[in-house]
Amino acid sequence: MKSVNIFRISLKDYIICWDRLLMHKKINNNEDNFERIGWFQIQLLLQLAFQPKYGFEIINDLKLNNINISTGQIYPALKKLVKSGHLETFSKRGRAARRKYYQITEKGLNDLRRLIRSILINLIPVMYSFLGDLKVRLFNNYKIDRGDTILLYSYPIKKALIDLAQLVGDSGKIYVIVDNELSKETLIELAIFNEFENVIKPIFMTKDLKLNYSEINVNKAILMLFQKEKDIDILLKEICNCIKPDGKIYLLSTKLNIFNETFLAHFDFFNFLEFFDGYTESELKEMCDKHNFNIERSEELKKITIIEAIKKNKSKKK
Repeated sequence: MKSVNIFRISLKDYIICWDRLLMHKKINNNEDNFERIGWFQIQLLLQLAFQPKYGFEIINDLKLNNINISTGQIYPALKKLVKSGHLETFSKRGRAARRKYYQITEKGLNDLRRLIRSILINLIPVMYSFLGDLKVRLFNNYKIDRGDTILLYSYPIKKALIDLAQLVGDSGKIYVIVDNELSKETLIELAIFNEFENVIKPIFMTKDLKLNYSEINVNKAILMLFQKEKDIDILLKEICNCIKPDGKIYLLSTKLNIFNETFLAHFDFFNFLEFFDGYTESELKEMCDKHNFNIERSEELKKITIIEAIKKNKSKKK
């Protein structure tokens, strides 16, 4: 399977979802108020993200990615991106004549960053599907049992969530942390569709990373930390308050090289997208020590680091 095909599928799916979201959502703030960009327009912005190019140069570079386009198609698309403020033009004399160059604007960069960073996160479910033994190694070998109550902090990996729900069964509960109403509604629909509405429950986290943990008291928490969090200590402290004494926490993270095996290896994408590295094994262990957890096991499974730790029975309170 070619990684570039994975990218295109994920990208097209994302654009479709984004279009549907805009159709049903009234935009009231500047943060969400950016114009819709189609799949082909994103390809053009990607070509121009790092250096200006002229028309035929763009066409030839697109062909290298197996995207065949004619001059009659590309120039109207470029003109539309100029009109929307995503691109700007300038003239420069070449060997034979003056050429019209296209370069990305600050608006184009910001909108492209926002779209592609979300697409990168959508690669996480693809990673999970590749890790065929992750379910066995993590969920089975790490003793996820029927009747367990679990708090899950994760990117939207539906397959992993359904795997967990099947293991805990009707007598268990999985509380999934969400931070907006759309995620909450999507999670509820997923649970109903898979007949796990009594097992999978959303729990809302506020902008200041607060949970209503008086409502939940879990014996296990799973955190998939594939990207560094800005306020990881606040997040962990809040999650720890939801875990029973002697309860367990599982921390998963990865280095960027798991992404570098995809098409991203050809670009300096992570500096461009301001995408942060994951946590190292030593960093995960430091988190456990700082938040009163005793580490029981540490291993690496196909470049994913997994830490299993148990909450100390009693902690000193000031």
